[in-house]
Amino acid sequence: MGYILLAIQNAAQAIAYFFSASLCAVIGPKLALVAGSICISLNIACYLRPFTATVYVGAVVVGLGSGVMWAVQGHFVSSNSRSRTVERNMALFWGLLQTSSILGSLFYFLMLRGSEEIEPHIRWTVISTLLGASIIGIFVFSLIRQPWFAKLPRQYTQLSECPAKPFGPKEALVRTIRLAMRRDMLLLIPHFFYIGFECTMWASVYSTSLGYTKAFGIIRQSLVGLNGVFLGLGEISASIALMLISKRFHKKNKDTLVIVGMLVHFTAFYLIYLNIPSLSSTTPNDGLSFIGPKFVEI
Repeated sequence: MGYILLAIQNAAQAIAYFFSASLCAVIGPKLALVAGSICISLNIACYLRPFTATVYVGAVVVGLGSGVMWAVQGHFVSSNSRSRTVERNMALFWGLLQTSSILGSLFYFLMLRGSEEIEPHIRWTVISTLLGASIIGIFVFSLIRQPWFAKLPRQYTQLSECPAKPFGPKEALVRTIRLAMRRDMLLLIPHFFYIGFECTMWASVYSTSLGYTKAFGIIRQSLVGLNGVFLGLGEISASIALMLISKRFHKKNKDTLVIVGMLVHFTAFYLIYLNIPSLSSTTPNDGLSFIGPKFVEI
């Protein structure tokens, strides 16, 4: 069921990306950002007392909200950057974003430590805490220094310069489709597919595999949280490295950076292949891997 929900969420998110610019042209970026964050909070609330129907609806809602949020956050970062600082600012944004992964995953790890199953009272505590954090996030987004119904600018001469005349929802959709059909964007489609597979791996498949590997003993559920902590640390470390070298790579070829990232990915996937049983991504099992996982008391 988890993978089905993830597929529904990603499909809804992909659709939201195409229409997010049109939505911002109607209600403004700030209101769109708050609306997207409310969608995420509603999805979290579905798990306080989960039912099949509500979690499926929640997957659609969070997909739509996430698509709008990602697009609007990119707008705010780029509109507050210049061409020479946009890479640095995006890396800073991503690093700050991943602090939530560390804090949330560490909380989950401590709550599930020593438990093989997620008891109802534990689920209620975890979900309530996450819901409270998301509501605080909605409040913070509402404090952004921009009018609630400010429209998207028609074009930028500099990334930080916005002319007064906005464009409408139809033009925003047409511009989005034209951008997607550009030759350089079409050449990036294989890369986008790979990023989709890779994000699904680290966001869902690998953490599920840890929880389903019985050889880890009573810590297997809490390892899901510990995995999130180290993912966040890795993301933040990479963001810091990118900020430090962004000036150097701004004018030079970035092939070296891409190749290093690719080699790191291949190494990580190979280690997962050696350590995790083949059936752990779909069902709890006692299977063996090339390097058998062992229970270690944490």
